[in-house]
Amino acid sequence: MNALLVLTSISLLLAMVNLHLWHRRKLKSLSISALQPPLSNRMSNDLAALNAGSIGLGERLLKIERNQKLLAQRLEQLELHANGSASYSQAINLVKQGINKQDLMATCELSESEAGLLMMMHKKKSSSRLKH
Repeated sequence: MNALLVLTSISLLLAMVNLHLWHRRKLKSLSISALQPPLSNRMSNDLAALNAGSIGLGERLLKIERNQKLLAQRLEQLELHANGSASYSQAINLVKQGINKQDLMATCELSESEAGLLMMMHKKKSSSRLKH
C-alpha cells in the first residue's frame, strides 16, 4: 500500500508539474498576444499609413504637373515674344535696305497694316535725317 501511495503521489506530482507548465505557457502566450495588437489591426494601421503616403505623393505629383504646365505656357509665351521681336527686327532691316511692301509682307509674314506702319516709320526716319 505504501508503494501504491508513493506511485499515486508521484503521478499527482507529475500531473501538477505538467499542469503548471502548461498553464505557464498559456499565460505567457496570452500576455504576448495581449501586448501585440491583433494581426488585422496591424494590417489596418499599415494600410492606413500606405494610403496616407500615397495621397501625399498624389498631391505632390499634381502640384508638379501644374507647375510643369505653367512653365510650358510661360516658355511658349517667351518663344512667341522672341520670335515676334526677331521678325520685326528682320522687317526693319529689310525696310532699311529698301524692300517693297508686298515682299516685306511675304518675307516676314506681316499683315498689310503692319508692313505699312513699318514702311511709314522708316520713311519718317529717312526723311527726318535728310532735313537735318
